[in-house]
Amino acid sequence: MQTCPPGLMNHIDSLSGYWHTTFSKSPLSQAAYDGRNDIVKVMLEAGADVNRVQIFGMTPLLNALSNGHVEVVQTLLNAGAGADACDSGRTSALMYAVDSLNPTLVEMILEQNVDVNHRDINKNTALGLARCGGNVESAILLMERGAAPDFRHFPRRSRMDATLANLEISGVQKPSI
Repeated sequence: MQTCPPGLMNHIDSLSGYWHTTFSKSPLSQAAYDGRNDIVKVMLEAGADVNRVQIFGMTPLLNALSNGHVEVVQTLLNAGAGADACDSGRTSALMYAVDSLNPTLVEMILEQNVDVNHRDINKNTALGLARCGGNVESAILLMERGAAPDFRHFPRRSRMDATLANLEISGVQKPSI
């Protein structure tokens, strides 16, 4: 029967705690991911860190956005969640909102004055994601807030490209900051 060398078992126990806290969601992030606004509120009242970063740069806000939980996102933003949060691939909260296909979430994040032209590590923007996903309403919201359409990156133009190009020509002006 083989036994662990002295101290190794303690080291293994400390690593299991590391793996648990580093590679799994915090209770607040899990509640946000699951859309449990009741639990999110209780945890925030108890002092949970609204901006705690987990594996791959995920925060409770990004977890809530990834599943389209409007009430949870509002609760987290009211508690001071950073709307400028990005995951490890530099995918922004705005990009997660666009990806949710819910224009309400896009508006909520835009109200936080985030960078509408932010690019992830693959040079994608929120407007580019809206375009690729056929999310016209979100694309219009983004352009109204100054997102720069860059159709040069799309070799084949779609009806949505034409709609957005016409929108730009017809008077949606970029706000001066």
